[in-house]
Amino acid sequence: MEPMRAQDGLVTALRARMARFKETGDASVLFEDTAHAEADTLHACLTRADASSGGVPHLPALDTLVEFLLIRYTATPGSYGFAYLGNALHLMRWRAQVRPEGVPPQFYAELESTAEKAERAAAEGKRLLEEYTRSGDSAPLDEAIDHCRCAAGLSIATAAEDGLTQRLSDLSVALGLRFRRTGSMPDLEEAIAARRQSVELCGPDHPARIRRLSILVELLLLWCRSGARPWDVDETVRLAREVVAATDCGDSYRALRLSRLAQALYYRFQDTEQLGDLDEAIEVGRRAAEALAPDDRGAYLLSLGMWLQVRHDRTGIADLKGHLQLMRRRLADASREQRPQRLSQLGTALYHLYEYNGEVAHLQEAIEAEEQALALTAEGDDQRGDRLTNLSVSYRLRYERLRSVADLDAAIQLGTEALSAPLNDSALAAASLSTAFQLRYRHTLNQADLDRGVHLGRKAVDKSEDGSPHRSAALTTYANALSWRLAESVGQRQEVDVDEAVRLTREAVATLPVHDPDRGLHLMQYSSWLRYRYTRWGDPRDLSEAVEVAEEAVAVTPNGHRYRQTLMHTLAIVLSTEVESPDGAERAVDLDRAVMVAREAVAVNGLEDTSIVTARITLGTVLKQRYRARDDATDLREAVHWWRQAAESTVGTLPDRMSACTAWGEAAVELGDLKLAVGAYTLAMELLPQLTWHGLSRPARERQMADWSGLASDAATCLVMVGQPERAIEILEQGRSVVWNQILHTRTDLSLLAERAPAQAQRLSRIRDTLDARPFDTMLPITVLSQDALLAPSMWERLVEERAALLREWDEAVAEVRRLEGFAHFLRPVPFAELARAAAEGPVVLINVSRFGSHALVVGRNGPAVEAIELPEAAWKAVSQRAETFSNIVAAGGQPHRSFLERERHRHAVHDILDWLWNHVAEPVLNFLGIWPGADPMPRVWWCPTGPLALLPLHAAGHHPRHQGAQSPADRSMPDRVVSSYTPTLAALCRARGRKGPAGPAGRLTVGMPETPGHSPLPGVEREITALDACFSNSQAPHRSLIGPQATREAVKQALTDSPWVHLACHAVQEPMNPASSGFALYDGLLTVAELSGMHLPQGELAYLSACRTATPGVRALDEAVHPAAAVQVIGYRHVVATMWNIGDSSAPDVAAATYAALLVDGRTDAAHTARALHDAVAAQRRGDPTDPLRWAAYAHYGP
Repeated sequence: MEPMRAQDGLVTALRARMARFKETGDASVLFEDTAHAEADTLHACLTRADASSGGVPHLPALDTLVEFLLIRYTATPGSYGFAYLGNALHLMRWRAQVRPEGVPPQFYAELESTAEKAERAAAEGKRLLEEYTRSGDSAPLDEAIDHCRCAAGLSIATAAEDGLTQRLSDLSVALGLRFRRTGSMPDLEEAIAARRQSVELCGPDHPARIRRLSILVELLLLWCRSGARPWDVDETVRLAREVVAATDCGDSYRALRLSRLAQALYYRFQDTEQLGDLDEAIEVGRRAAEALAPDDRGAYLLSLGMWLQVRHDRTGIADLKGHLQLMRRRLADASREQRPQRLSQLGTALYHLYEYNGEVAHLQEAIEAEEQALALTAEGDDQRGDRLTNLSVSYRLRYERLRSVADLDAAIQLGTEALSAPLNDSALAAASLSTAFQLRYRHTLNQADLDRGVHLGRKAVDKSEDGSPHRSAALTTYANALSWRLAESVGQRQEVDVDEAVRLTREAVATLPVHDPDRGLHLMQYSSWLRYRYTRWGDPRDLSEAVEVAEEAVAVTPNGHRYRQTLMHTLAIVLSTEVESPDGAERAVDLDRAVMVAREAVAVNGLEDTSIVTARITLGTVLKQRYRARDDATDLREAVHWWRQAAESTVGTLPDRMSACTAWGEAAVELGDLKLAVGAYTLAMELLPQLTWHGLSRPARERQMADWSGLASDAATCLVMVGQPERAIEILEQGRSVVWNQILHTRTDLSLLAERAPAQAQRLSRIRDTLDARPFDTMLPITVLSQDALLAPSMWERLVEERAALLREWDEAVAEVRRLEGFAHFLRPVPFAELARAAAEGPVVLINVSRFGSHALVVGRNGPAVEAIELPEAAWKAVSQRAETFSNIVAAGGQPHRSFLERERHRHAVHDILDWLWNHVAEPVLNFLGIWPGADPMPRVWWCPTGPLALLPLHAAGHHPRHQGAQSPADRSMPDRVVSSYTPTLAALCRARGRKGPAGPAGRLTVGMPETPGHSPLPGVEREITALDACFSNSQAPHRSLIGPQATREAVKQALTDSPWVHLACHAVQEPMNPASSGFALYDGLLTVAELSGMHLPQGELAYLSACRTATPGVRALDEAVHPAAAVQVIGYRHVVATMWNIGDSSAPDVAAATYAALLVDGRTDAAHTARALHDAVAAQRRGDPTDPLRWAAYAHYGP
């Protein structure tokens, strides 16, 4: 009774569904999973009842099931419903056999007609499949599938198993073809179901069973390969084993069936991580390859090689060379058509071997193979994009190893081309190119490259779907790009980037399989970002998680893994991160562990590459932290040892080696070993020219100098303290005004070289002329690129590259000249013996301010020797504080609405600064020089301040009266004792002295801007120009004026070419953070420092810059002296009058007129006495109001 009640319940349920469908028209009630289950269960009940009741099923239930199937048939669109119709007819045929009475005669005719229709459909399906095979058109294939479905479905009614199994096989074949064409998973699922049914209908001894079973295995493997595995992979392995076991050794299909078993085993290994399956897959794969002729082994060897690579990653078993041998065999056996693919596969195998052992020879061979593969690949080939990407990656790796910029440029060019070519993996291509742009940004500091790296990193993430094998790499690449952008961003943008990077790296870890060989690297990236976020915002939970993740990263990475060293020293950094906690004991334990881990990282046997250099730096850093905690000098001495090794390793990156040098030098000073410190700083100064190579863009060089600002001063102080002041002067010359010196090197006098080696002189002259003819350094980089043009180089970038190519040729030509006898020192740093000539007409005093002490280095008082005066009160911190205060006061001076009390407070603060400068810098030097008041003529001194002292008016130091009528000692101020001039370097002063003024009347240019678009009016300019015209009324020199709208940038630059004297009365714009963008405000825009520096005016004599703040350096790189005055001097003007802050519109005409009046003798111009003339003109202003130095002390003279 129970089975009957269950059967009745199913009948009731199906009838209810049919009623609901008829009532609502909603077909979903017929096709729900529960509906399928009810119909299948009822069919099983009827079958069991038939067997138990002598072939008599419960007819009402049978009729219900037939009706349900027929309704399904009518409700199913297209050809999908024929199976329901066939099953319904099959049940009706069974009913007719059980109860023949009452069966209408036409039923048997209909059944016969159905069989004929199935035959016709099967024949038409086969014909259409053949048509598809010939044409490749999808329409016949779609139609063939419909006919095959019809044939298979209707064949169910005939109960002829052979016909049904064949038609199911035909349907499976057709669906499999369409899946391979479209990737449609429903087609593959239906193909598997049809093939499985055809196998089940075959008896165990059926001659076609093994062939059909083998095809089923193939379809199941396709499903596994797609990433979706609803069928048990164990079943796939079991079926594949059955097929292999039934296949004779001599069977032509044996190799194919062995390969399918190997593939099934590999898929199961991916699911379970059971190495036994991987080992068996490799063994079975070898047997498959051996069963084939050499010409046919290609695909088998490729899979086998990949599995060997995977086993190597998991176990460290040295399978990579075996993999490489397989790829070489494949290449040797390749036909002409196969050669590109197999060359590419060989390149990949060599790349993996390089990743394992780091041998550059393998990478070189990989590049050669990939280049050959690419050369044989047509433009439209669907493999071209992937091969471009592979070659790009290899070039990038070679750059990272050998640091050839040409390799990096090639990587970017190839990667960019790859994105516009057919690609199978656009995410990998975008991520790889993003990394290359990030590397180039590190080298060039070109903002556009950083923007490209960020954009492509985001694109890689967008292109990599969940489950993609390259998604983790894409996520990490994007996070790395954000890390570089952090240095350029502030505030909320920075916080967003940090949180986004943490999220990206967390997802990268979550995306990876547990046993992925790169899991440790991704874990450490995540840990590093957590640590960074902790250092920014102090959430201890971030640091705690960072430590846990870093520990896991090391734990999952086996010994011998190439990146284990990197992971260990990064763990040491995380462990040594300072915790805001008073628990000193716990901190000591953490530092001990950090030191231990860092030691292990350094001890890892591996290549001498960038990772070992970084590991040594890290060990030094954590040892220094422990020294700070325990005051045990042994730790600091050991730290010096490791930093020195890192600095002296030629495989380290330049920034890493520079960092190691400075750490080594600072620690040596702290230990009191100044000779050791000198060694550190000497090496750093040797590396600096490489870091600031003149082929880089100007912004990049200035940024590098800003990063290492003060380095030369620290080095010089150490040299002074060991008794080498002359060498200190040389170091200061090398490490300051680097960009200006690079410009001047390409403008050196070649006359002596032309006499000895005319060909080399002509080559250098040609390069120099090309450099001067193009505006290489005059354009400023574009900071925002459109998305459409993001990967295309901008005009500025093309100019930078052209300039770099010319300067590479210049360097080659200079190296060739240095091999000539007598020219070994050609364009090398100027030795002190030559620099000493700067003091030919009076002492030059270089004031060196550093973190280790401050000294005045006097050149020229005592013959060729340099005399050092210690300035103990002028410490770096004291000078920096006063420089900051003074800069803030000067900046506030441009605010028109300051209160009287604020102005007075500022005025007294300036007096305090000038008093301090006198007491602790100026007076000690002047007393040492023996310069006292009353000398006639007043002696001259040239000042060369360094570091923050360059922001202070040293020439105005002294005790000046603070109130009208107050008296101040006449001997206690700089203007009362000396005529001061400035020079950025001794070499600049030597060059200025070495040039003679014009023999005849000097042509004069006056540029005046009483009104300037975008700026406030300067009514004093007209009075200034009138005063100048009056001064020069009797002069015979030619004169040209450019006033107002006439004073355009191009007009002024053109006029400068034949104007030895120039007077600019206009606004100047100062950009402290980007001083190369500073310049003179003319009618059509700024004539910038960058634009001026591209000019060469060897006839220049005097440039009077009557504009505000033309001698104020940028704050990021004080020692570079990047300001308009320096630019004008570098391009050729021997004498420059400039201002250190804003000047009054009322007093400027008087100072200019008085200065020029002193330079005219009987109508003839003579700039030789410019410094004294300016000094006297300013003295007149000072006498008018000595209480406010800001009104009269802004003027400064540069030159001889």
